[in-house]
Amino acid sequence: MQGKKTGRLERMLQDAVSHFPEFQGKGIFVGYTKRYGEADSCRLLIRLNPRKLSYYVIGHELTHLVQGMKNRLGESAIPKGEVSCDIWTIARSDLFLDEPPGYLGVGRRVLLDWKAHRDRVRNLCIEAIERRNVHRHYIQWLIRELR
Repeated sequence: MQGKKTGRLERMLQDAVSHFPEFQGKGIFVGYTKRYGEADSCRLLIRLNPRKLSYYVIGHELTHLVQGMKNRLGESAIPKGEVSCDIWTIARSDLFLDEPPGYLGVGRRVLLDWKAHRDRVRNLCIEAIERRNVHRHYIQWLIRELR
């Protein structure tokens, strides 16, 4: 990331990481990609594109790292997959609402007026996580609600 690091990027990374207590005391490596973002949970590495930077993308990639972490039972706290990653990222903090999620399929109307709908989308993501404890098909429920 040398040569591409800016004050804005550093500030955004610090803001985003502050919402991930899982990384307290751990070092996260940051690299460059031409894509929006990538994550390698084995190496605690995220790759970002400073030209396409948003809190959503940073949060999404950090959530992928959390997906790769195992608890005492050998299970991840967050289910694998892009849709689950979006749900947990959006639910974690309203900081990550600066751009519509890429994998939730929120619909054209919501995308066109994201600012008007983003708080409702976040509330639905939080509710979906709560429903997951008793309802296996929480993602399908969320997608129906988003439509």
